[in-house]
Amino acid sequence: MKLSRLLSVFKTLILRGIGSGVSVLFAILVSRYLATAEAALFFVLFNASVIGAICFRWGIDEVVIRRVAAAKAEERESIAGALVTQAHRRVLFWVGIALLIGTALLSPWVSRHLSDMDYLDFSLMVIASGLIACAAAAARVLQGEGKTDAATFYLNICVPVLALLGLLCLTFIGEKIGARQLLWCYLLAAVTMYVAVVPVRYGREILSAFSPNGRGVRADAADLTAANRLGMVVLAQQALGWSAVAIIPIFYGDSAYAGFVVSQKLATLISLLMLAINFTFSSRFAALHAKGELRELWRLVRLSVGAILVASVAILALAWLFMGHILEYARVPRHFGSIVIIMMIGQIAFSMAALFAVVLSMCRREKFLLRAQVILASVFVPLLIVACATVNLTVASWVFVLAYSALACTLFDRVRRVTGGEVVDV
Repeated sequence: MKLSRLLSVFKTLILRGIGSGVSVLFAILVSRYLATAEAALFFVLFNASVIGAICFRWGIDEVVIRRVAAAKAEERESIAGALVTQAHRRVLFWVGIALLIGTALLSPWVSRHLSDMDYLDFSLMVIASGLIACAAAAARVLQGEGKTDAATFYLNICVPVLALLGLLCLTFIGEKIGARQLLWCYLLAAVTMYVAVVPVRYGREILSAFSPNGRGVRADAADLTAANRLGMVVLAQQALGWSAVAIIPIFYGDSAYAGFVVSQKLATLISLLMLAINFTFSSRFAALHAKGELRELWRLVRLSVGAILVASVAILALAWLFMGHILEYARVPRHFGSIVIIMMIGQIAFSMAALFAVVLSMCRREKFLLRAQVILASVFVPLLIVACATVNLTVASWVFVLAYSALACTLFDRVRRVTGGEVVDV
């Protein structure tokens, strides 16, 4: 691996580390300063917002990366404009559907069974998700162009930092902090990110697309088909983690869920290097595959795997040493320390699976990815439900380790065959 690429990975690692560190700090401060019920309600809405931001753009961001990376310089702007505009169409449609579904919260019976969530809270979350989804599609263009520092800032740092600043301002004011105040902070952060990324470069195309008399640019049918498949891949890939948003509060209560969210955030630190590698090399993976340089692609994958394993062991050791202090500050019971370690082990396997998934996506193997992810999700989500219904949360957490390990092994085999020239179907 060339020194310039190592430096690029290192810079991305630092930037993503800052973003992840801010997200972890934000979760810890929410757990510390909000009442348990308010913290649980905010975490449910916050996690649902993260899920929504990914689902609303439905795989088109992955298409943006590989299309922009493989395009000629003179064609990039038109391709990017078409895909970002299509992302807005897609996001607007799903935001409308979500807001319509959310009207069920106007019923007191429904609201009461969802931790007293009301329609305004839900709407704030949905609108923030939509803005972040549109801005993320535009930021992926920067990633495809190789401008990873700027893309990393917008995708991983901007919103968490602004939300954290909002939380700190509320604590300095001295008011009693509730979930709604934080949701307003989160929405303002999403608006800021959108304004910074989208209007200057793509405002004209978007206005043209949504004007009464103009149709604007449109993405190719092949790109939309690939985006639909990749959207399903993302949904299936994250199904187990996302299902915990609903499953764990039902079986273990708000207090356990708040502790579990903090555990999840701490566990994601394991994924930092994987995220940095994927972010830096996704366009490189696409370019190598397009040129037929499969041996170089396989070498890059092996180096990435080794780097992820070394970094994961180091982070796991540090977490073990300082676990007590972190949980005490977050006012989370100490027995959650074992859950954090289990979730971190699962994140090591998830990091491997995510790396292999990005390689297969850039190699246009979304059909296989979709089949593999759906099959595994259909097995392990019900298994998580059964585990939560029958055993304690610590034991149930091992389901994540089993699921991500099975997924990593499955995807690794296909990556090895693809880069070895054994698989030619797409």
